[in-house]
This record gives sequence, C-alpha cells and structure tokens, in this order.
Amino acid sequence: MNKIISDIKNNKIASIILYILAICLLYFIVYTFYIIFCTDINFFNELGDKKQFINIVILIFLFLLPIFITVRYFPSVNRIKHQLVLGFIVVIIFFVVIGHIYYKGWDEFFKEFGQKEEPFSLVHIAIALAALATAVFTWWRNNINSRIHLTQELTRQNELFAKAVEFLKDKALITRKAGVHILKDLACTSHQNAQKCIDMLCSLNESWMPKFLKEYPDFFEINKNFPNIKNTEELILKETDNEIENNHDFVYLNNETEKYINDIALSQSALQALSEIIIYISENQDYKGKYILSYKYLCSINLFRVNFNKKFIFKNANLQSANLSGANLQSVNLTSSNLQSADFKSANLESAILRHANFQNAKLMYAKFQDSFLFEANLQFADLKDADFTNARVKKTDFRNASNINEADFDNNRNDAIFTDEDYKRHYPDKKS
Repeated sequence: MNKIISDIKNNKIASIILYILAICLLYFIVYTFYIIFCTDINFFNELGDKKQFINIVILIFLFLLPIFITVRYFPSVNRIKHQLVLGFIVVIIFFVVIGHIYYKGWDEFFKEFGQKEEPFSLVHIAIALAALATAVFTWWRNNINSRIHLTQELTRQNELFAKAVEFLKDKALITRKAGVHILKDLACTSHQNAQKCIDMLCSLNESWMPKFLKEYPDFFEINKNFPNIKNTEELILKETDNEIENNHDFVYLNNETEKYINDIALSQSALQALSEIIIYISENQDYKGKYILSYKYLCSINLFRVNFNKKFIFKNANLQSANLSGANLQSVNLTSSNLQSADFKSANLESAILRHANFQNAKLMYAKFQDSFLFEANLQFADLKDADFTNARVKKTDFRNASNINEADFDNNRNDAIFTDEDYKRHYPDKKS
C-alpha cells in the first residue's frame, strides 16, 4: 500500500485517474444497493431484458477501462492487477447473489435450483462455477508459467553479464571487445540491466582517461571523432608549434604510451556502445526512470540529435569534445560537467541545470538556453553565434573572450554576467582574473 501511495504522489495523471475510479466504484455500489433495497424495480429480472443487459455490460466496460489505464501507469498496481480483477468479479457475484436472496427469500431461492428457466438453477450455477474455475485455473497456470519464464530470463541475463565481465578481464583485445558487445546487447534488451551495463562500460574509460588527460589535456580536442579512428597509431598526443616552418608538428602514440593502446582501443568500442545504448533508451518508452551518467567519462561520445526525454542525469560528467549538436537536453542536469570543446550547435538546453558547467571552447551556435540555470558557468572562448539566453539565469557566468557574443540574444540579465575583466573583479573582488 505504501508503494501504491508513493506511485500516486509521483504520477499526477494516474492520481487523477485513480480518484475518478474510486468515485465511479463508490457510485456504482451505492446505486446498485439503492435499486436492490430501496426501490420496487426487479433488478435481476431487468437483466433478462436485452437492452438492459447491454447497458449493464457497457457500464461494466466503462468501469473496467479506468482500471486498465490505472494499471498502465502504476507499477505497483500492475503487479497485483490479476488479483484486483478477480476480486472485482467475486465482489460482483457476491452482491448479485445476496441481492437475489434478499429479493426472493430463502425459500424461493432454493426452489429455483430445479427450474432451468430461473437464473439460479443448478444447471446455470454449475456452468457459472465451471467457467469461473476454468478462468481461475487458466490465470493461475499462466501466472506460474510467466514466473518460470521470468526466472529463466533473469538467470540468462545474469549469466550473460557475468560472461561479459569475464571477457573484459581477458588479455586479448578482441575478446574484451566481445564483452563490450554483450553488454550493449544486454542493455538494449533488458531495462533492469541497463544501468549496470552503462556503469561497466563507463568503467573501461575511467581506467585510463583521468590520468591520461592530466598529461594530454587536449587529446580529445585534437583527435576529432575519436571513437571512429580505427588505427590507434594515428592518434595524436599533442601538437607543437614549429617556429621555422610556421606550422604544427604532431606527437603520436609512442613506446611510453603503448600500455594505453589496448585500453584506448577498447574505449573506442565502449563509447560507440554507450552511444547506441543512450539513443535506444531515449527512444524506447519501456525504459522509464532516471539513468545516472554522473561522474562518468564520455569524452568525444557521439550523441547527435538525441532526444534525452529527461531520462539522464549528467552531473559532474566529462563530455569533453562530445558531439551533442541538435540534441534535446531540455531540463537535463549538467551541474559541474566538463563540456570543453563539445559541439552543442542547435541543441535545446531550455531549463537545463548548468551550474558550474564548463563550456570553454564549446560550439554553442544557435543553441537555446532559455530559462536555463547557468550560475558560475564558464563559457570562455565559446562560439555564441545566434545563441539564445532569454530568461536564462547567468549570474556570475563567465562569457569573456567568447566569439560572436554580439550576435547572441540576451535580455535584461546581461548585468549579472561576466563579459570583461572589470566585471570579473566586480563579482570576485578577492580573486585574480
């Protein structure tokens, strides 16, 4: 019951449906009792009238309809839906029998047993009991079979996850990549396992990215489209200025970084798998609730035009150089996330929580930030061509050195933001710019 109450609190639409259902049920019971006990209408003889019978059937259908709608919206009710329907049928039969006995009297009631034309003859009762017993047995058997199937399926999924983890521990790269594919397939076929598959795939990035980025912070910015670079030897560690020829020299992966090669190659597969999982979850209505990508390393992941449907939380995530152009990130939580050099061209960030987010060097052309919360966010050197910050809360947001800033759309919130070193000193008098 506590779980049902919790569902009601978390789902306003289902709450309204449930209240309407309760009112309909109360009205149906009260009105039925009123007809049986307080009027001269022969309720049970009326059932013999074809029109009245059809009206009763329509009434029951209209009553059952909100039950099925409510079951659709309430996970806790869904688990006991068969018991509710069976209980409803038993309650109806009970009140019909009691009402008939009250109307006819015990003597007449027992006399009907031997009369085939009466509704409560032994033949009719036997047929009704047989039908009810068949329905109960069928439901019970199907319930048992479904539980057996569910248990077998959960066992199979657990075995698949264990096998994937075993493959990821192997020394051979091709075997480890097989583990990545198993996790991707499992996440896209079982919403119960999606989060732990995401966590396991992200852990493959965390095994090398944090340390590697300290040594080569521009690695993902230099290696555009990182997940799709097939030959890891083509990956560039850093670029250096050549003063004589006035161009750039590149430092590639070398013997000192050879230990990272397998981890990097595996991460490329993991990022592709994570991209497919996120897209699948975003588009699939069976995947409900929130999926946590907070504190995950998702550098250079391709999430082009993904509609996140408010299903993901990216708090403190590392999305450096990620492709999020055209994505719908409305109301998404990106607090303190690293979004350096990420592509947000034409992205929808309306009402997003972007407190302390780092958009440095990000592509924000045509992005929508209306009503977003950008407190102390860093947008230095970002491209703001035709970006819309209408009604955005930009207090202490740093726009210094941002390009095309005059083409961005602000309202009266400009005074709260930082556009120059003087603005920075005004907001942070004790800090150096």
